[in-house]
Amino acid sequence: MLRRIGDLCCARPLSAPRPDGRFICQYVREIGEVIEVLDNSSRFHEVVGRRDSVLVVLFHRLWDPNSAKIRSAYERIVETCCTSIRFATMEFDDWSRVVEEFRITSVPTTLIFVHGVEVERILGARTEEELRTDLAGFM
Repeated sequence: MLRRIGDLCCARPLSAPRPDGRFICQYVREIGEVIEVLDNSSRFHEVVGRRDSVLVVLFHRLWDPNSAKIRSAYERIVETCCTSIRFATMEFDDWSRVVEEFRITSVPTTLIFVHGVEVERILGARTEEELRTDLAGFM
């Protein structure tokens, strides 16, 4: 049974809530990869602050067709990607401190962090093949 959380469908029930009461949407397919849904600036900074080797964050809008296209491509990549890259999504909010701080001016926008430092920015929709090429240097 698929459960829909925000813009992501989960292949299994949600994990237990974290201490802050939020859930992580888990894609438990063949490799059990996780796409985290970041719902506020505190959570964004917490995830970036973990300084994972590579973190890819997609800023999107639920109603935007280009955002839907790139989200689908990310979902397919997560199913087959190595585990060295962590993926997260954050819905674009015009008033968000994160949007202001990182100067996100359009959606979809993807930020790539290496050890907590932004190293690359991808603007606009991409096909799955284009995204794989963009991410190849980080895999």
